[in-house]
Amino acid sequence: MNTRRIALPALAATGLVLAAVGTAPAQAADPASRGPGDLCKVRVLSVQADNLQEDNQGEDEIFLKLGETRTTQRTYFLGQKRNTLGDGEDHFFGSERVKLIEHDNGVGNNDLIDSARLQCESGQVISTLTDSSADTVYTVTWRVDIVP
Repeated sequence: MNTRRIALPALAATGLVLAAVGTAPAQAADPASRGPGDLCKVRVLSVQADNLQEDNQGEDEIFLKLGETRTTQRTYFLGQKRNTLGDGEDHFFGSERVKLIEHDNGVGNNDLIDSARLQCESGQVISTLTDSSADTVYTVTWRVDIVP
């Protein structure tokens, strides 16, 4: 799993900050003003299928777990990117384990592709989630905000 954080000022300089994403209050973005018990909110901004798990079927049925919150399950084709801002959110303290799961029929047959641990720091995070054989690859963009 590969995760990188994108600073908001860098995005603003490139013109990539979207009004729909919103911004956190200035004091929330300053690490010096945060306390150890801050409450954070994570949202999924987008999911992109870079390499499918079920190549023979030509599609994967993907959902994410944000802590204990499950997002909507969606079908992905190779190269497809979905904007998923309205797909749920979860609140957490400290850090949050998020998971990318491929749905298979039958109880207990779902496949955990990969997971990432997000820190309670305001900003956009991009994670490349891949299975152990590196055959399945998804790029997920998250938004983490400190809740005022």
